[in-house]
Amino acid sequence: LAAAVLAAATVLVAPAPAFAASTCDGGTWTGAGSYNWFLPTYHRSPYCNLRAGNFNNWGVVALQNTLVRCYRQPIAIDGDFGADTKFALQQAQRIHQLPVNGDYVAPVVQRLRWPRYTAQNVGRLEANDGCSYTIT
Repeated sequence: LAAAVLAAATVLVAPAPAFAASTCDGGTWTGAGSYNWFLPTYHRSPYCNLRAGNFNNWGVVALQNTLVRCYRQPIAIDGDFGADTKFALQQAQRIHQLPVNGDYVAPVVQRLRWPRYTAQNVGRLEANDGCSYTIT
């Protein structure tokens, strides 16, 4: 009986996938073909999360950039995930028929459109060439 209880307890506390628990710690330029995107990342992986309260974070800058450039949200691109960023993300979540909670987590990562940049405009957030989906 003790072994069965221990086995059940082990199943109940199994860890979540790494991307579910990792807060984005930066933003990374990534390319595919003739375009590049600036995405929130955790150790260069795009599967990370952001929530209200994250601040001074390049991942937040990347998220705010997409909310401004692809979703026309009137927010500051300042690296601080406050009430305005949360509201703007909720608007994007509604567009994509995702749970509207203002958190940047999977599947939001895969469903957002991102500003795309030609090679000569990498590093210039204001010089995007439209928006597209990047992560499959």
